[in-house]
Amino acid sequence: MLTQKFSKIQQNINLAEYTTFKIGGPAKYFYVAEDKDDLIEVLNFCLENKIPYFILGGGSNILISDQGFGGLVIKIINNNLKIINQDEKSKIIQAGAGDKLANVVGLALQNELSGLENFIGIPGTIGGAVRGNAGAYLKSISDVLKSVTVLRLENGDWQIQKLTPKECNFEYRQSIFKANQDIIWQVELELISGNKEEILAKMKEYILKRQQVQSPTWLSAGCVFINPSVQNIDLLVLEDQGYDVARFKETGKIPAGWLIEQLNLKGKTIGQAQVTYEHANFIINLGQATADDVLKLIKFVQEQVKNKFKINLELEIELVGF
Repeated sequence: MLTQKFSKIQQNINLAEYTTFKIGGPAKYFYVAEDKDDLIEVLNFCLENKIPYFILGGGSNILISDQGFGGLVIKIINNNLKIINQDEKSKIIQAGAGDKLANVVGLALQNELSGLENFIGIPGTIGGAVRGNAGAYLKSISDVLKSVTVLRLENGDWQIQKLTPKECNFEYRQSIFKANQDIIWQVELELISGNKEEILAKMKEYILKRQQVQSPTWLSAGCVFINPSVQNIDLLVLEDQGYDVARFKETGKIPAGWLIEQLNLKGKTIGQAQVTYEHANFIINLGQATADDVLKLIKFVQEQVKNKFKINLELEIELVGF
């Protein structure tokens, strides 16, 4: 049906190759979106014919089912990376949702712009980073965001809208885009002018920190679980077990990796999926892991943490096709 209507749509494309986990079955239909108007036409056809669709970013924060996805997977590659103003104190970087986050960070460094140093080494696209309010080292992408241009479905029609950061309802690893049908198309980031040597020094510092707890060769989806907020848990459970919770009260978060580590689950393996020895909030594909292996390991970890600490670990990664 789709292939008859749109010649650029492919069938039975292996999705594992489009993810950093290297796990997942085929997409029934697959479409690379470069043009906004073409994308809207495809989306309208899906709605009219009740064909499910999924927007695939850099594939760095998802786990795709072994059965794949029985609808249309849309891969946005509207690369549009550039500086759009020349103010002395700050500049705005404009990027298409499909632009790689690494390229955005690189452009900032090239133009001596500060604000993205902590994102060095994070995979994926800028669109995916905004959707999940990605971040590291106490800073999130929402801290430097100026606007987000989206495709929004209203009264049966897809419309272009430009949203402010406030309208995106950003929270820790959350945004409005995880709760609605909006499709991120373009992003603007506001960064301050800085010294190139100082910016580069900070980036090197963050790279070294990452290398101490994770490897670029891992087949993973990044951190699996969201760090729980102290407001949503009973710290007395931890205190009664002899744990010092003072530092968690200060930061407002308990690292999910720390909780998992207290249960001696580093190295826990199911099938070919393993909790890493270096960072307990990472699950890696040892080479031949299935999505079922990973999901079983996720549920095992969640059950153990729940039983020990009465804490429900929520997923930071997205499950697709389950």
